[in-house]
This record gives sequence, structure tokens and C-alpha cells, in this order.
Amino acid sequence: MRLHRGSYARKTQNKWSDIDLAIISPDFSNDRFEERVRLMKLASSIDDRIEPVPFRPDNFSEDNPLAWEIKRHGIRVKGD
Repeated sequence: MRLHRGSYARKTQNKWSDIDLAIISPDFSNDRFEERVRLMKLASSIDDRIEPVPFRPDNFSEDNPLAWEIKRHGIRVKGD
């Protein structure tokens, strides 16, 4: 599952805004830093404004402040 968050989700983006993208997948390892670096390399080949944030489903819970914010204000990307 992929969710937009931040200024694009709030429709307040400007020409300097990055594209915050939460990606939830059971295929990620428990090393979020390593996964984020891997995703950033992939994302930069598409659009250098993309800021991916990886989550495993078991870590995407109300206990995590970022996950809580994404669940409340994120927008699901079509096709997921």
C-alpha cells in the first residue's frame, strides 16, 4: 500500500515541495534505514522530489506518531 502525506495530501504543495510517500509492505526488513536508502535510490531515478518512508504492516500502528498522522491525513495512491 502507498499513501501520500504532507503538503501534497493537504493540497498545499508549492514548487519546492517534496512528495512524501509512505510505503507499507511485509517485504521490508526490520532495518528501516536500509530500506529507506534503497527506496530513495529507486525514487530518485523517477523524481528527486519523492521522499519514501517504508513501513512494515506490524510497525504501521497508532503507537507510531508518523503512522498515526499518515492514517489520519494520508491519501491512498490509486492502484493499491
